[in-house]
Amino acid sequence: NSMKQSPIVTTAEMREIERLADDAANPTYAQMMRNAGQAAARVIFERIRRSPRFNPRAPSETRVVVLCGKGNNGGDGLICAKELARLGVSPQIYMLVVNARRQPSPITDFVRATLKDLISDGIYIDGVEATGDGRLQRLGDLWSLLIRADVVVDALLGSGVSRPIEGDLREM
Repeated sequence: NSMKQSPIVTTAEMREIERLADDAANPTYAQMMRNAGQAAARVIFERIRRSPRFNPRAPSETRVVVLCGKGNNGGDGLICAKELARLGVSPQIYMLVVNARRQPSPITDFVRATLKDLISDGIYIDGVEATGDGRLQRLGDLWSLLIRADVVVDALLGSGVSRPIEGDLREM
């Protein structure tokens, strides 16, 4: 079962692609994120459907874990989860929710609005709490889900990461 590989682009190239897409079709950045999350969900769902383990009468039995950060990439992941739920899959969403000072981490307006939409749709969102010392509370729950997952969606970091991943985020 061979997978077609996609080209890899640098951070600068990705920003230019986003700028050109914005200029060409003039969508809002939020709409581009919605489009990205929905497209990712459709690709994931098509691959799930081709799996011999897929039960078309019970797509919710497919175990999908979506790991989300607080930024725009996390927003893409939340949209992906929402679209997967619309397609009948029941994604388990985990967010890294607390920063090193044990205060709620700031989230983007898009992520905040998307979280409200998911909650109003009845989609459960769980959080992995950062302790600030590189350990995460409830990590055992997450590890057990990851081990059993059919698909893991990594929406923790985006294309703008420019330094080594450390601390709580590395642990997650």
